[in-house]
Amino acid sequence: MSENKTNDLTEIIPWLLISFILFVVGLLALSCYLWGLNVTPIVQQESSLDIKDFFELRNQAIKSVITSIQSYVTGFGGIAILFNVYYGAKRAKAMEDNAIATTKNAIAATENAKIAEQEQITERFTKAIEQLGSDNISIRLGGIYALEGIAKDSERDHWTIMEILSAFVRENAPVKKDVQEKKVEGEQQRPKPPADIQAILNVIGIRDTEKDPENEIIDLSNTDIAGAYLSEANLQEVFFYGANLQEAILYQTDLQRASLQETNLQGAILTEANVQGVLLDRANLEDTDLTDVKNLTQQQLDQSNYDSTTILPHYLQ
Repeated sequence: MSENKTNDLTEIIPWLLISFILFVVGLLALSCYLWGLNVTPIVQQESSLDIKDFFELRNQAIKSVITSIQSYVTGFGGIAILFNVYYGAKRAKAMEDNAIATTKNAIAATENAKIAEQEQITERFTKAIEQLGSDNISIRLGGIYALEGIAKDSERDHWTIMEILSAFVRENAPVKKDVQEKKVEGEQQRPKPPADIQAILNVIGIRDTEKDPENEIIDLSNTDIAGAYLSEANLQEVFFYGANLQEAILYQTDLQRASLQETNLQGAILTEANVQGVLLDRANLEDTDLTDVKNLTQQQLDQSNYDSTTILPHYLQ
């Protein structure tokens, strides 16, 4: 900005100086000319005129000179105004052009930044996928959390990452039918999924659901995630059809409109979970803790497989 001002001053100062010199020279020349034209002849006739007529004529001549000079100054002032208007318009056009150029540069910089950011995300994504396929559990965990970070940073890649992670669970933790029908007895240790499977479930449970596309679901059907810790997770509309959630901890979990048909929830803890609209057709609810579960209906219960070992909420007992 200061450089532009300096250039403007450098351009206008010579014109101002020339204009001032022309004004002064013109004013002096005009004054001399008018004085010689109007006043000098009267002064030369002073001896032939009486005093009253002399002063009257002289004053009229001087007044005429002054009026002419005023007209000259006014005219020159008009020219100065026109020059100022021209210069102002020129400067405004230059400022407009500069603003347009600045805007274009800003847009170009923004686009370049977006391209650079996307290239960086692509590199991160590629590396994370490689890590996810590693035989080393620590490297796989690093890949999972790297994908979580990308899903947070890039709305465009959010759902792709959720699909990749859920596919990883389906591929690496498929349900086993013999386990699905096995009843927990005695003081057996609570099962739990492998660390990488649990990590993926954590990522899915805390994902930003606002980024989920409409009419798409997280598919965890026919997966063996017995003993999974899913407390306070957001699992709305997740598809758990035929999954093994035996002894899973779902305390205060949001399961609204989730599909739990033919799901094994034996021994699972659903205390204070929200099960509004959940499909429980043929779900195994033996030994399932439904204490203070929210929005459970008798119709949902009737469609499930529950018995006397099922701990029901007080409003359905």
